[in-house]
Amino acid sequence: MVTQLGSCRFKFEHASEQNAATSHSNTSTPVAEPAAAPPPQPPIAHPPAITHQHTDPLRRLPQPHPITNPGFPLSSGTSKQQTDPYQAPIPAISMQRVPQRRFSNNENSLRLLEQQRLTRQHRQVFLLIDNRRSPLELARLTSRRLDELYVILTDLERAGLIFL
Repeated sequence: MVTQLGSCRFKFEHASEQNAATSHSNTSTPVAEPAAAPPPQPPIAHPPAITHQHTDPLRRLPQPHPITNPGFPLSSGTSKQQTDPYQAPIPAISMQRVPQRRFSNNENSLRLLEQQRLTRQHRQVFLLIDNRRSPLELARLTSRRLDELYVILTDLERAGLIFL
């Protein structure tokens, strides 16, 4: 708690009070001078009007020639299905078949996962397999595309952890 109050060094007054105070008072208290008004701002220039031509979303533009990357030669024998991962064919495994665990003991299964040097993604999918979830649901739970999930399921089956 403050027990002693000292004197104030500065005294701030309004400009109209300052003129009245200097005429009535002969004290040597410094007074802050009012700040100068800021310079006027130039008017804001608006950009020229843009004309909206050819903005119809249904209008077809001619397709440009394929861009070739110097590091990757353009091969004429590849189809769109081979180059687009979303067009990749899903393996012949039925989407209705539910992956089944071979072992009920998680310790042995996880040890086998480590021995096979499978990735964290494989472990995540394996731990989600409960003999009831479909591959579609597993793909949704892991935020993976169905073709990616089938690769992981195939690896787990090859390692002897599950069967489809």
